[in-house]
Amino acid sequence: MEGMNLLTKQVLPHIQLPSPILALADDEQGGVWAGGMGGVAHFDPEHGWTPMISGLPLSGVSGFAVSSQWLFAGGVEGIARFSRQSGEWQSARIEGNGNSIAALALSPDFEQDRSALAASLASGILRSEDAGATWRSSNFGVQNFEVTSLAWASSGHAFAGTASGIFRSPNGGRAWRSVDDTFGMSIAAIVILPNDQLLAVTDDGLLLISSDNGASWQAHESNLPVDIVPTACIVYSDQLLLCSSGAGSASGLFRSLNGGHYWQRIVDEPIFCLTASGDALYVGTGRGLIGSADGGQTWQSLPLSPLHDLRRITVAFGQVIISGGYSVALRTRNHQMWEPLLQIPLPLSLLRATRNGLLFASGPDGLLISDDVGDHWQQVLVGEQGHIRHLALREDGKGWAASADSRRLLRTTDGGLHWEVANSPFGADPIVALEAAADMLFAATYSQNQQIARLWYSHDDGLRWNRGAEARTSWAGVATYSQPPMVSLGNTILARQGDERWQMAQLPPDSGLVRRIIGNVSHLLALTTGGILISTDNAASFAPLEGIDLPTDQIMDIALDGGTLYTLSVDGLVCAFELSA
Repeated sequence: MEGMNLLTKQVLPHIQLPSPILALADDEQGGVWAGGMGGVAHFDPEHGWTPMISGLPLSGVSGFAVSSQWLFAGGVEGIARFSRQSGEWQSARIEGNGNSIAALALSPDFEQDRSALAASLASGILRSEDAGATWRSSNFGVQNFEVTSLAWASSGHAFAGTASGIFRSPNGGRAWRSVDDTFGMSIAAIVILPNDQLLAVTDDGLLLISSDNGASWQAHESNLPVDIVPTACIVYSDQLLLCSSGAGSASGLFRSLNGGHYWQRIVDEPIFCLTASGDALYVGTGRGLIGSADGGQTWQSLPLSPLHDLRRITVAFGQVIISGGYSVALRTRNHQMWEPLLQIPLPLSLLRATRNGLLFASGPDGLLISDDVGDHWQQVLVGEQGHIRHLALREDGKGWAASADSRRLLRTTDGGLHWEVANSPFGADPIVALEAAADMLFAATYSQNQQIARLWYSHDDGLRWNRGAEARTSWAGVATYSQPPMVSLGNTILARQGDERWQMAQLPPDSGLVRRIIGNVSHLLALTTGGILISTDNAASFAPLEGIDLPTDQIMDIALDGGTLYTLSVDGLVCAFELSA
């Protein structure tokens, strides 16, 4: 099948939003890696921002660690690593529960022993011995599994800050013992000082210091505000730098030139993270990145990052809506200007437009429906029962939804106004896709531990489910479509043909991982990490869609409205293309 050209393009008003920077890492060349709700991007003073989101298996990033070959990122969904040689992301395999990663630390001899530690807010400490490819629980001796910070000294001793004190490991994180001096203290950060001393900061701003490799800790008097909310602390040159996300005089970046006794505030806004890179300092704030090229004497705001989480594009009655998990959704009328949809719940787990123009929105407060493209909303389920992540509706009004925690499967017969709730039939693995074709339902689950995606199908409206194909893949995303029934597994698309057999669609070489499948009466489109593919033979084969003069690795989402294709790029650019007949 030959590729298809596009006829025309219209660029909608450019979206530029301040984006919180939640994690930073030094690139050793004067630039910095930044993480936030929208993923990962790289900044350097000469070239500005470079998004690194294509193929990233995490929706947001809250912690980094860097080696000569790898960039490790942690977030709510676990851990991923980026090869600095191939430029590709890989999802790490975690044995057991390893969500909500708060911090990462590499062994001082990482290039030889390939060992690393990860701190989880719910599951304690994880350890890797294969350069972050796989992680296992390493909690022997740990008494509090809410771990917020890590440090790994050149002596081989590792230190973990938890909600109830510091834990110390003499063998690189294999076994731990609590430090009595810190029992009951909630630790925000641990930093290794140049003189082999250790400094820790509690959540209420108390400084602790250790001179015996962390075996004992003493209070360290300082003039820090009592209501400080520490987020990070580093050593830079001959100074200590501590940042706080508190309010008023307790917010900002604080500097000490005498080992932490006296502090001076040098930046006066809430700060979430900081790092040094060569001669430059960078701090992440709620509105973006600010930097200093003179050791912290002067600071300047840097260009807005592409780390907002507006990553989904939806079209209803010709109106385009851009949404994310935590950012206010935006709608454009007649492609002229963007306006906020303040009634859409945040955080947002689902925003879905049906073929008849209904909008469904869901978050922790419940499930809402709008029949006027978001001007007014009706709540149909309240609270946890209405917190859903996947929705599939047929034109006859029958529909199904999967709860955000994958424990429940919901069913409606009247277009979503009323719902019946039942337990999930798929076991403990998270539901990652749900689709309703004319004569069947199909779903997909994903096992993070085994890195296996499994398909399920039902021919009796969900009363009984059968287990279908499965595939080993580090890509947890599964894309589906209903006409014809289609499902993706990694870099493969399976389509059901008329004889009810599932066949593998022919894709061009190096198509990449499949992220979205959409279609209309004549075209099927697949967004992959390598670009956009098109099929005009009912999913038997796909070819590159020609005429997209956009960086293919920066297209985050696509949507169809009749014969108009909409693309959303990572930098907030929305384009409309007319497909040829």
